[in-house]
Amino acid sequence: AEQRNPLEHQLGTLAYRQITFEYEKIDTKIKGADKDRLLDLRKQLAKFDADKPAPLGMCQSVREVGVNPPPTLLPRKEDPIAPGFLTLIAPEAPAITPLENSTGRRTALAAWITRPDNPLATRTIVNRVWQYHFGRGLAGTPNDLGKLGEKPTHPELLDWLARRFVAQGWSFKQLHREILLSATYRQTARVAVAGNAALVDPANHFLWRFSPRRLDAEQVRDAMLAASGELDLAAGGAPADANLSVRRTIYTTKRRNAPNELLRVLDAPAGFSSIADRQTTSTPLQALLFANGDWPLARARQLGARAESVDATWQAVLGRAPSDAERKNAEDFIARRLDSGKPLPD
Repeated sequence: AEQRNPLEHQLGTLAYRQITFEYEKIDTKIKGADKDRLLDLRKQLAKFDADKPAPLGMCQSVREVGVNPPPTLLPRKEDPIAPGFLTLIAPEAPAITPLENSTGRRTALAAWITRPDNPLATRTIVNRVWQYHFGRGLAGTPNDLGKLGEKPTHPELLDWLARRFVAQGWSFKQLHREILLSATYRQTARVAVAGNAALVDPANHFLWRFSPRRLDAEQVRDAMLAASGELDLAAGGAPADANLSVRRTIYTTKRRNAPNELLRVLDAPAGFSSIADRQTTSTPLQALLFANGDWPLARARQLGARAESVDATWQAVLGRAPSDAERKNAEDFIARRLDSGKPLPD
C-alpha cells in the first residue's frame, strides 16, 4: 500500500469494497457440513459478545491520500495545467502554499472564496438562513444570486447581514439570534390588511406581516409522535423504517424507489439531488391520509390512550389548554357519539 500513488490508493480502496461486499454474502456461498461447522463456531464466539467494546460512532469524512501530480493539457501530456481563478474576477496568479500531504490548492480556493472582502459566499449563506426562518429568502432564487437571479427585496439588509456575519467570525448562532430577535421576525400573521397592501404585495415579499408556514414533512411526523407520547429522542444509531419505528425522522431510512407515504405526500424531497427550497402544496391526498392512513390512525389511538380528558388532549397536541368554546364543542361531540351508541372515532 505504501508504494501506491494517490490514484492507485483510491482505486485499491474501491476494489476492496467489492471484497467486503462479497464477504457479507458468505452465508449464501457455504453449503452442507461446512455451513453447519460455521454456524457452530459462531455460536461459540457469541458467548464473548458481552466482552466486546461498543462500536465507535461513524461519520462520513474526506481526507487526502497523497499529493496528486498536476493535470496536463491534452494531447500534449507534458504541459501541466497551472492553477488559477477566473481571470475576469482575479487576473493575478493565486498564492498556493503546499501542505504536508496536499498540494494546498483546495485550501487556497477555500481561502479565496471566504476572504472577508468577497460578499458572494456570505450573501448566499445569509440568504439561505433567512429563507430557513421565513420560508423565502431576501432573494427568491437561493441558487442564483447573480444577474440572472431574482433581485433581493431588501439588498441593503442582505449586505448588512453578510458584513455582520463576517465581523462576528462566521457565527451561525449569532446570525440566527440576529434574525430571531428582529421586529420583522416577531411580527404576527394575524394582522389586518392595511390599505392596498394585499394588492401591492399579496405574496408578502416586503414583510409587512409574518407569513404562516406549514411544518416540513419531517417535522409533521415528529410532532405527531410527540403528541402521542411515542417519540424516541435517542441520538445516533442505525437507521430505521419510518413506518415501523418511532424514532425521529432524521434517523429513518430514505429509499428513493420506495419513499415513505406520509413524507412524500407532505412534499419531502425525493433525495435524487439537492434542492434550493421545498415546494409546499395543499392537496386532497394530504387530508385523506390524515383521516384514513394507517400510520396517522395508529398515532391517534396512542394519543387517545394517553390523554384521558379534553384538556389533556389539547395540551398534548397544541401545548395549551382549550378555550371555553373549544372545550364545549369537544364535550358535545363526545356526548353525541356516546348517546348514539357509536364508538368514538380513532
